[in-house]
Amino acid sequence: MSTRTAEGRIRTTEWEDVQYKFGNAVGQYFDEAQERKILEQKAREANPANPCPVFNPLAEKAEARDEAQNSDDEDDDALAAFRKQRRAEIESTSKTPQFGVVKHISAESYVAEVTEASLRSWVILLMMELKHTKCEQLLAVFHTLSAKYRDVKFVTIKSTDAVKNFPISELPCVLLYHKQSLHKQLIGLEPWGGRNVTSETAIMALQLEGVLPVGEEEVLAALGGEGDDGEDYSTRGRFLKKF
Repeated sequence: MSTRTAEGRIRTTEWEDVQYKFGNAVGQYFDEAQERKILEQKAREANPANPCPVFNPLAEKAEARDEAQNSDDEDDDALAAFRKQRRAEIESTSKTPQFGVVKHISAESYVAEVTEASLRSWVILLMMELKHTKCEQLLAVFHTLSAKYRDVKFVTIKSTDAVKNFPISELPCVLLYHKQSLHKQLIGLEPWGGRNVTSETAIMALQLEGVLPVGEEEVLAALGGEGDDGEDYSTRGRFLKKF
């Protein structure tokens, strides 16, 4: 059933918009006819003076994937710029909020605790269920990381509180938020190192997403290069790249 405002506008939730961005037509987007109406509504609101045709979501997602994969790991200038950026991030750590624990939130506080909070720091949201083995594994690791990286906000939410009938097969589900935008959605334990997930493998995964600072050795590993000490980091680079 369509949910509309008093003005007749179709109302979608932030969760439905996030899921649609990643190709999951849930809630208001589930019905194809309703989906088209929502897209037409968004097009009109984006340019009321000159409404444009409804975009092709599949083409847009393909373009986004291509942009994300466009990198030049062998460029020395890019490596130098990367080091400079990380130094600046480390120096600014003292200016960011300090957390240090994993906080459980409700659906009602989602926007304030996640979306709005991500304007000041990275927010890592773990959607989980109690007594779910994989969720408990990742939660234990996040407890360790939250104490170590106190400038990053770690929060959890019951999956079915975030979205009704959320499939248990998609757990654990982690959302990375930054600057009030969803940066990445990670499903299961595979992105974190698989069933043998540890703090180290989770740190590597977050470094690759830009959430945590990366040391020079990790950068060289990602490039498969050799350090100033002559050590070959290519083996660890392959381990990093498997994520």
